[in-house]
Amino acid sequence: MAHPSRAQADLHLRVRRVIKVSRTTSIHSRTLGSIRSILCECEQIGSNANPEQRVLFSFEGSVTFSRLWKDREALREGAEVLLWKPWENVKTSTISTMLCHRFAVAPNSD
Repeated sequence: MAHPSRAQADLHLRVRRVIKVSRTTSIHSRTLGSIRSILCECEQIGSNANPEQRVLFSFEGSVTFSRLWKDREALREGAEVLLWKPWENVKTSTISTMLCHRFAVAPNSD
């Protein structure tokens, strides 16, 4: 997916704050230190429903490594992110987090 369409995404978010970056730690991995996931606080673009959302972006999935690397570098505060279903919502008594692995950072979102 070279240039994902904003109109075709199921959800459109902007990263407000990067909370945590998780990296690989296995000494047996060829990608030691590579980013596995990024937890962010985001705001929904173009809607008033659930304006703020905590999202765990997972880089473990079916997208090619080169595409993931670009998104890892671009997923920072202010970035515009496009999400596609399915995703999972995990709720505790105080926090709700969306778990997502089908996403792309929108081109020119800085």
